[in-house]
Amino acid sequence: MSGLDIFAWIVLGVLLIAALVIWFVLAMLPGRIARARQHPQADAVNVAGWLGALFGGIFWPLALVWAFYRSEPAQVGGTPEADKAVVAEPPADSTSAGMTAAAKPPAGKTAAEKSSAGKTSAGKTAARKKAAGKPPTGKTAEADQ
Repeated sequence: MSGLDIFAWIVLGVLLIAALVIWFVLAMLPGRIARARQHPQADAVNVAGWLGALFGGIFWPLALVWAFYRSEPAQVGGTPEADKAVVAEPPADSTSAGMTAAAKPPAGKTAAEKSSAGKTSAGKTAARKKAAGKPPTGKTAEADQ
């Protein structure tokens, strides 16, 4: 064996060690990112990263995306503070049978809504301006007269 053969074996060994280190670092990368971002499923992301690396890297990109994905708990019906306030308050009156004031339908239409019930949008705009005390202008004034 000559000196060149020995050098070739050393280079081959260094390349194999470098490939193993790179594989090892890439396998644990999704788990480290998930822990750094305080991901709720950081352990599962770590396992997915290792399994993805063991099976040839097919599922590894999914673990990496999962590490960056931050899922928030689903909130149905508003914020938790608003839910606590609604539960803590007693009903406004006994006839509503548990309906809060925000859930009750409006009592009736305003004067502007009553006057513009059967009009086109141009007529409705003029009726709103009349109700607000503003003089109608432009094409709506012509349609209104």
